[in-house]
Amino acid sequence: MQSTSVLDRHRKVLGVIYVVFGALWAIAAIVVFGLFVFGGAVPADNRNERMVVVLFGAGIAVFLLLMAAVGFMAGFGMLRRRAWSKAPAIISAVLSLTHFPLGTAVGIYTLWFWLQPNTGQLFFPQGREPRGPELGGPDLRRPLPT
Repeated sequence: MQSTSVLDRHRKVLGVIYVVFGALWAIAAIVVFGLFVFGGAVPADNRNERMVVVLFGAGIAVFLLLMAAVGFMAGFGMLRRRAWSKAPAIISAVLSLTHFPLGTAVGIYTLWFWLQPNTGQLFFPQGREPRGPELGGPDLRRPLPT
């Protein structure tokens, strides 16, 4: 069992990893889309074959954009301590397990992090995060009046 301060560092590291992975997926989607649509993989004289190749490339690009979106959601959610970030992080971790060796390591690291018993204490539900006096919220250093 890890202490919450150690787990908080792991949370930050995983958040940054998923934001970077999301950016890489987005770049890959743009490159694939550009290669299939504008790259001229099939000669222009055969319109049917060209349309099939373009649709195939667009399908791959959409899948890569979905992977990027899940990665961004997981990363930004973890960095902002949102409880909902668990679902996209685990989805991304399971999908990353097949990308040996780096994706496998990140997937195992993510699953290890979310299976720790103290992990839930690091996250706040949406709209429930504590606010300090500098943000206009109650001063949480003193007990609230009852």
